[in-house]
Amino acid sequence: MADKKPKLSLVIVLGAVIDSLSSAADLDVMQFLKKFLSKNPPTSLDAVLKSMTGALPVDIMDRIAATSLVAEAMSNPSVRTPANALRIVRNNLAHGTRGYDAENLGVPRQRSETSLRRI
Repeated sequence: MADKKPKLSLVIVLGAVIDSLSSAADLDVMQFLKKFLSKNPPTSLDAVLKSMTGALPVDIMDRIAATSLVAEAMSNPSVRTPANALRIVRNNLAHGTRGYDAENLGVPRQRSETSLRRI
């Protein structure tokens, strides 16, 4: 399970390395690093959810997929997984591009909490 650490820690380490280089490297090197190294982790919410749920001893994605909120998002043919559906719902809510029935918003959380309590 040691290889399932989030990539965010690598980004933090790289940031610290770049900060420490700033006093030792010349200006051209620092400008190159700042220009071409990503400031954000190279992953998506889908990947993080898959990694997180994959590390659990039980599969909670089936229970989450059965919720009306996720089923509604998965009715779009381009949405293929429950993690992808959760990402789309989250993005719609965060950017205010779409609303959802308030009663359905807590159901995936409740189902995942119920599953995790049984572990």
